[in-house]
Amino acid sequence: MLLMIDNYDSFTYNLVQYFAELGEDVKVVRNDEITHTNEGVFQNLPKSFRVTRYHSL
Repeated sequence: MLLMIDNYDSFTYNLVQYFAELGEDVKVVRNDEITHTNEGVFQNLPKSFRVTRYHSL
């Protein structure tokens, strides 16, 4: 699964369409629906999204 963060522009959905054509499962989340703890951890991500590798932004 790919998680795309939408910054309210159409380019995000162009990418989502391309990834879907390649057979990827894509979840789109609006940028104001998630928060960041400043420790490299996002909150309010979709329940179906599991982080498999942790690294700081």
